[in-house]
Amino acid sequence: MRFVPTEKRKLVQLSAFKEPAFVIFCAAMFFGFLGFYNFLVYIQPYAIDTKIIDPHLGFYLLAMLNAGSTLGRIGPNFVADHTGPINMLTPAVTATAILAFAWVGVHNTPGIIVLAILYGFCSGGFVSLPPVVMVSLTKDIRDLGTRLGMVFAVTSIALLIGTPIGGAVLSKTHEYLGLQLFTACCLMMSAILMASLRLFQTGIRFRIRA
Repeated sequence: MRFVPTEKRKLVQLSAFKEPAFVIFCAAMFFGFLGFYNFLVYIQPYAIDTKIIDPHLGFYLLAMLNAGSTLGRIGPNFVADHTGPINMLTPAVTATAILAFAWVGVHNTPGIIVLAILYGFCSGGFVSLPPVVMVSLTKDIRDLGTRLGMVFAVTSIALLIGTPIGGAVLSKTHEYLGLQLFTACCLMMSAILMASLRLFQTGIRFRIRA
């Protein structure tokens, strides 16, 4: 037996865009995912093309990254239960952005392996915590599905165009530096927006759950 909902859910809730916190969060997710996957797509070609790692070992870089990401999807989420999701997502995306900038200066095998694992761990929190943050930003839980769909719709555009932009930068310059900086700057913009969201929600107070 299935219960029929008393009211039909809206596909889009335009009133959400009148809430500064929601708009800031959407923008943070857009910029974050605009750059995020460039690292995953190009870390192997970068390491092998620049000959800083043996091709046979470089083949496993993405597996190492995903191993780190597995832990990153568990640990930060556990901590977020105690600190609050915004307080955990903000440092997660900030650390991911810093590691993306560090990508520019890595030129040896141990460094690229450590970078891949750390990026995987930090970005694990970045990709798994947004739905939890959305819960904390939604006053009426009945609107959660609609609002999640709206955030993911915005994010999907970034996911669609992010790696092609990175590839276009690489094709134009024939160097990885532009791609690396594009990736890092997008993630840093996301970190700045998340910090702004945290400040908007709680003010300048550090020991408060958010």
